[in-house]
Amino acid sequence: MKRTSLKILAVVLATVAGLAACNSNALTAPGTASGDTPPVFSTSGSGRFAKCTKYAGSSTSATIGTAGGKLAVGGHTFTIPAGALSSPVTITMSVPSDTLASVQFQPAGLNFNLLHLPKLSMNVKSCSIPSGAQPTIVYVSDNLLTILESLLSTYSNSTVTAYLLHFSRYAVHY
Repeated sequence: MKRTSLKILAVVLATVAGLAACNSNALTAPGTASGDTPPVFSTSGSGRFAKCTKYAGSSTSATIGTAGGKLAVGGHTFTIPAGALSSPVTITMSVPSDTLASVQFQPAGLNFNLLHLPKLSMNVKSCSIPSGAQPTIVYVSDNLLTILESLLSTYSNSTVTAYLLHFSRYAVHY
């Protein structure tokens, strides 16, 4: 399959997944409501958030324009290709002080050009991921109680990578 065809397929699949995330049937742990605590570390009895050596809370910001750019923090990278944004935007990428592999982006809700989606690569070298597991990047509620969308992800060399449609909070799940 040609590279252009694969890109179009990825965009279509990401769009369908994004639309499905708008559905009120988001995944939550059995017996919990969206406002309950403590945080959910599994969904429907299968899968877990990647537990890692505690990350030191850190963040970075940059103004990214139509030419694109890159942010890196806590071993994770966010690459914005040329054409993803229609005007300059100050972007903040934060890694919370936590034992979960997660990142949060600002401004919340920022959307990207569907033909030039940015890529999030999350380093999970310090995380416990069982042999044979296929970790994915998931779009989660700010309090980690709800998985809103599971992104089409690749896993190679202790790095999980996915294309993002919008900004919010993301975590590694297997």
